[in-house]
Amino acid sequence: MIDRYLGWARIGVCLSHFFFLSSAIALSAEDKIVIKTENGIPVVYNPKNPCPLEGMSAQPLLKEELVIGRDQQKQDNWFSALNALAVDDVGNIYTLDPKDVRIRVFDRDGKLLRSFGRKGQGPGEFSGPGGLRILPPDVLEVFDILHSRLSYFTLDGKSLRDVPMARLGFFKIDAKGFVYLHRREPVGNKMVEELVKLDPDLKTVLKIHSFEYPWNPRLINPFPVAYLFEPLKTGETVWMITSEYKINVINSEGKLTRRIIKDYNPVKITAAEKEKYLMAEAQDQISRQSRYEFPQFYPAANWVNGLLIDDAGWIYVRTYEKDDQGRIYHDIFDRDGRFVGRLCLPESERALVILKNKIYCLIGESEEGIPLVKRYRMIWN
Repeated sequence: MIDRYLGWARIGVCLSHFFFLSSAIALSAEDKIVIKTENGIPVVYNPKNPCPLEGMSAQPLLKEELVIGRDQQKQDNWFSALNALAVDDVGNIYTLDPKDVRIRVFDRDGKLLRSFGRKGQGPGEFSGPGGLRILPPDVLEVFDILHSRLSYFTLDGKSLRDVPMARLGFFKIDAKGFVYLHRREPVGNKMVEELVKLDPDLKTVLKIHSFEYPWNPRLINPFPVAYLFEPLKTGETVWMITSEYKINVINSEGKLTRRIIKDYNPVKITAAEKEKYLMAEAQDQISRQSRYEFPQFYPAANWVNGLLIDDAGWIYVRTYEKDDQGRIYHDIFDRDGRFVGRLCLPESERALVILKNKIYCLIGESEEGIPLVKRYRMIWN
């Protein structure tokens, strides 16, 4: 479950500059992208296939620039495990090793600059670190899952303060300290899922969205419907449900300000894929008492690192669709919400940060059986 806390690098973007038209208009020669105003809200309807911008390809070329972790001969340059990374404005890469309980900082060329952190319960110490992000001005935030607290450091590793947090589950915090939380609770034979906003004292100030479905504790859905969300420093929040290809943008009061919809072909879960999944799962006592119940199709978006926003305000959605090499498609939407392209990454590579046209990926276990960090440069033309 640690993965559910990971993979969220906070990217400050300004989606408030989205340019929408007030009436239906075709944005491509084939009338494939349409923007309408519905109930006073701009809605972008995208087709199944991308409509690239003029002078740009529909699929960027990914040029591998850097891999960190392969050279195990260099002291402290390799990882026991990896579960989070962040990148600062100059391209320094911050990695979180939950097994070694260490934060390592590399420059943009992959040279180790420093490392800090240790196991413990005191100030600046960790028991189960599982989240990492950089906040302005130059502050590193680490979420310790087992301690249920946030720890703050200078970028050179000096401990600043620790902030206790309740055992909330999957949450993200905006620039003003408000907490956005995916909360789930069984009620009778139903499971109620909610996306809520809490104030800095963890009191509920807004219920953004909720849904419910039949629930049986002995039935396990390996691909549950989940919320994907990113609070932005503008005060807006981008969110979607993995089962619907519908991206919503709300203001700080929870009011919908725009919506992005994409047509897509649901991907069927094959018998071979079900078997592969079951073989990979640990059959502990709980799972032996339970039964897996697979849906017919994968969700529209992947619940693990399924939503990213880069520094230019472009949105990336990780899907379950694959190319002929088995790589995962990531749909790309520009600042106007238009579906302009797709990129492909190996299934083992999770994109966690997209900054300055570069993609930073975490590889939990590479072909060599070791954790790695990889950086690509996107080339569009």
